[in-house]
Amino acid sequence: MSFELRYKDLGGRVGRLETRHGPIETPTLFPVINPFKTGLTLEEIKNAGFNAVITNAYIIWRRLGGRASDVHRLLGFEGPVMTDSGAYQILQYGDVEVGPGEIVEFQRRLGSDIAVILDIPTRLNADRSEAELGVHETIRRARMLEKREGDPLWVGPIQGGRFLDLVRLSAREMSKLGFDIYAVGSPTGLMEAYDFSTVLKMVLVARKVIGPEKPLHLFGAGHPMFIPFMAAVGVDLADSASYAIYASEGRYMTPHGTYRVDELAELPCSCPICSRYTARELRSLRGQERFRALALHNLYVLASELKRVRQSIMEGSLWELLEERSRVHPSLYNAFKVLKDEVRYLERYDPVRGPQVQGIFFYGDPVRPETLRHLERMVRRYPVWDDTTHVIFMPAPKEKPYSLSRVSRYLESFIRRLGLTGRVQVFFLGGPFIIVPYEISEFYPLSQHEGEAWSKALAIKTLRKLVRGLLGERRIVVIYNDLLRGVVRVFRGRGVVKIAIGSFREDDEYVEKLAAIEPVLREALLGYM
Repeated sequence: MSFELRYKDLGGRVGRLETRHGPIETPTLFPVINPFKTGLTLEEIKNAGFNAVITNAYIIWRRLGGRASDVHRLLGFEGPVMTDSGAYQILQYGDVEVGPGEIVEFQRRLGSDIAVILDIPTRLNADRSEAELGVHETIRRARMLEKREGDPLWVGPIQGGRFLDLVRLSAREMSKLGFDIYAVGSPTGLMEAYDFSTVLKMVLVARKVIGPEKPLHLFGAGHPMFIPFMAAVGVDLADSASYAIYASEGRYMTPHGTYRVDELAELPCSCPICSRYTARELRSLRGQERFRALALHNLYVLASELKRVRQSIMEGSLWELLEERSRVHPSLYNAFKVLKDEVRYLERYDPVRGPQVQGIFFYGDPVRPETLRHLERMVRRYPVWDDTTHVIFMPAPKEKPYSLSRVSRYLESFIRRLGLTGRVQVFFLGGPFIIVPYEISEFYPLSQHEGEAWSKALAIKTLRKLVRGLLGERRIVVIYNDLLRGVVRVFRGRGVVKIAIGSFREDDEYVEKLAAIEPVLREALLGYM
């Protein structure tokens, strides 16, 4: 198997998975198709933006048995084909008429590019005992698989559902068996209930155990507004029949939610279907014609959202997309809180970027991987010069970069007049990065951002660690405004001087306030010589 990662952002990856029938760009989604009852042609699905599909080997086995041969010829499709083994039918009906070894051999005969063993999915309302039995039976069946040369890429399903300890157990045991792809199973009921938070927790548990090297699939996750979230935690592949199921129910997908087509006055989309029909014309369609139009529209929306997610990963703006989507629905807001709780884990895989990518937008909460990375490095790595005798903490200017602002020019002149050049170190407090040293304030992303996010709690936590290493023979001068009033209690000790300057709106006003406290500031600095 060849799986090449090309770009990363948070836990998300843009990659390339090679199969016998061509490459698959990830993250992507396999549209589910019934091999004997296709509402759309494979050409239409391909033109909508999908070069790989998934079908059900069990359905083919029931219809054709030993007469079935090549699945690509059966479907009339030359791209990569993934086959499921009948686990969905187990989930729906409790059992299937084929054994795990038999369906493995059948998928080999079909020439599937990606194939799944016959696992036991965890039902949404399963109790712990049932879920545990299913996990152990899936592991037992997985151990039966003996890979052969020329095999499809084999998928190892990870079960356990909402019982996260069972998901962890399943992932641990499955990861020992060397599957090409791993898959988190049984989220369909949770997806239908909009319990996106639990789905993310399941994926995170599985991804942490199997590590970042192997592709991860998520069964039955096909709502466009969830795609950025599942990508952010490392889902590379997914499958869904949602485009067709929603169409059969007269439901119209958007990245912001789903509408009943009969309730739409306008079509908020410019796909080929929405460019062809008005809302009134689409509502007037009946039967198969309406189904086909809605199914195609839904596919175009899914494809468009996948493209947007891949672009966001490539340019490093996936967190901004998640923040935007988190305002769409309370369930997505709760899902975003799961990601914020896991931000330290996500930071491990979030690449350090340079100024060639776009700046960062903060919409409120500054807690995101770039902020935590900066603050941790501040505490662990940022040097205090040996000849530093004074350290000044002061509010961040409005103008960026801070080191080139009017406030900095005034401060440089003042320190030079006092004869303290080279002996004073300055830290700016405020903004989303909380603490920014004067010397590195021009570096990406400390100046390449927009937004006035601030976290008092994060500032206090970081300053406690930082100040601990600064005390001793150095004088610490803290200039604080109303924003910083709640954090100055961190600065304690005989060598600390605190000077209040009140609030200011612009840097000119800030400079005026600094000029007004010059006598106090001069005494604080020179009186310690």
